Amino acid sequence: MNMILRDFLHNQGYSVITATSVHGALRSLESIDADKLPAMVLSDVRLGSLTGFDLCRKILLDYPEIPVVLFSVFDQLETEALKSGARRFLKKPFALEILAALLNEELNP
Repeated sequence: MNMILRDFLHNQGYSVITATSVHGALRSLESIDADKLPAMVLSDVRLGSLTGFDLCRKILLDYPEIPVVLFSVFDQLETEALKSGARRFLKKPFALEILAALLNEELNP
């Protein structure tokens, strides 16, 4: 997650944990107490040898209560993102206001 996105989320009042790989993200989740798990995971589809799809499937299996939002510059990946269990898909680039509205919808229904 780039610094602009991280800073934006902090400014919106969210706590942010960052990771640069699927393995790093899963290690972060595993190290968090169950009562402090994140309310949502945001991930790019491209993450190296494993993808955001892989991360999403693993989160769905191990942490089904955590919704995942995947994003990519390739809008044709939306169907695969949703099939992998992502709650939402955003095409990059996206306006930060769009992300704020999505978070509000998902986290404050």
